[in-house]
Amino acid sequence: MGKHTLVSLTAAKAGQEAEFKQWYSDTHVKEVLAIPGISNARLSKVGAAFGYMPWQQVAMFDLDFEDPEEAIGEIQARIKNGKIGLHPSIEMTAVSLFTFETP
Repeated sequence: MGKHTLVSLTAAKAGQEAEFKQWYSDTHVKEVLAIPGISNARLSKVGAAFGYMPWQQVAMFDLDFEDPEEAIGEIQARIKNGKIGLHPSIEMTAVSLFTFETP
C-alpha cells in the first residue's frame, strides 16, 4: 500500500474558536481515526503565512491506502451517514482537504 498524508485545513466561526478547538481535538479526530487505514493525527495552529489564509488549524493524518481518494471518500461517506459529525462552530467555507504522497 502507498503511504500518504491527509491534510485538513479548518477554521472556526468568529467567536467560537474555543468550542471548535475542543470539539475538533476531543471528538472529530477520534471519529476520523476510527477509519481503518487512517492513523497518527497531528494538530497545529496555523502560524505566519503569506497571502490569503482563512485557516486557523491544520491537522495531518497518516494514510495507508493505495489510492488516497479512498480515504477522502470514506470520510465523506461517514459525514453523510452521521458516523462523523460536524460541529456548528466549524466555518464550512474554510474547510480544505488534500493529500500528498509520503516518501
